[in-house]
Amino acid sequence: MEPPSPDHRRRNLRIHGVALGLVALAWVALALALGRGPPERAIDLSGLVAIFWGLVALGYVALTSTAMAALYRRRGAALIIHGIGFGLVAGLTSIGAWIEREGEVVHPAEIARAAGEGAALRVRGCLSVDALRLAEPAADPLDPSDTSDTNETSESRLTIDLVLTNACAGALVITDVDLIGFPPSGGNRILGAPGRITETIPPAGARTFTLRAELPGRDDGELRRWGWRSNVTLADPEAALLCFATADAPATAGCRPIEAARIGGRR
Repeated sequence: MEPPSPDHRRRNLRIHGVALGLVALAWVALALALGRGPPERAIDLSGLVAIFWGLVALGYVALTSTAMAALYRRRGAALIIHGIGFGLVAGLTSIGAWIEREGEVVHPAEIARAAGEGAALRVRGCLSVDALRLAEPAADPLDPSDTSDTNETSESRLTIDLVLTNACAGALVITDVDLIGFPPSGGNRILGAPGRITETIPPAGARTFTLRAELPGRDDGELRRWGWRSNVTLADPEAALLCFATADAPATAGCRPIEAARIGGRR
C-alpha cells in the first residue's frame, strides 16, 4: 500500500491541533459558566467540578497526543482518534447528566411523606388539649348493682374527660384517642382507650372525649401526682399521631403541653 504523503501527515497534525483547541475552549467556557452561576446547593462544588473536567481535558490531551505520536503518519488517523475520543466524552457526559437528573427526581411517595409531615407539624401547632378532668361517675339510682356511692370499693371507677380544641383553619377528623397515666411509684396504666372512633372537630370548635377507667385502691392525693400523656390519631394527614402530655409525664419530647389534671367529685 502506498504510504501517505507529507500532506496527509500535516492534515492529521492540523486536525489534532484544532481538536485540542476545542477541548481547551470547552473547558474554559465551562469554568467561566460555573464561576458566574449561583450555587445550586448549600455547598458550592463548582470549583471541584471545574477541576474534575480540567483533569478530564488533560487526560484527553495526553491520550490522543500519545496515539497521534504513533499513528500520525497513517491516513485519517486524527479523524479516527478524535472521533473515538469525542464519542467517549459525549457518552460519559450524557451518563453523568442522567445520573444527576435521577438523583434530583422526587418520587410521589416521597412527596406524599413530606406533605404529610408538614401537615402534621401545622396541626400540632393548632390542636390542643384544653382540659383533662377526672371524676368518679355518678351512681345510677335505678341500678342496685351500682356501688359507686360507697366510701371504699375494691376498684375505684373514673370518668375521664379529655377536651380537644381545634384552632386550625380547617376541620380535623379524630380517629383514635387514648390516655396513659404514670403513677409516681413508676410504671404506667393505659386508661380507657375507647378504640377506633370518627369524630370531626370544626374550626374554632372543641370536642370532649369521655374515657372510663378503673384504678384499684385509688387515692386522690396520689392521683394528683400522676403524669398523663394522650395520643391522638388524625385521619388527615393519614394516620398522623400527635401527643400531648403533662409536665411530669416521662418521654414527652415533641408533645404539646397539658395542664395538670383536674380531679373532682362525683359526676
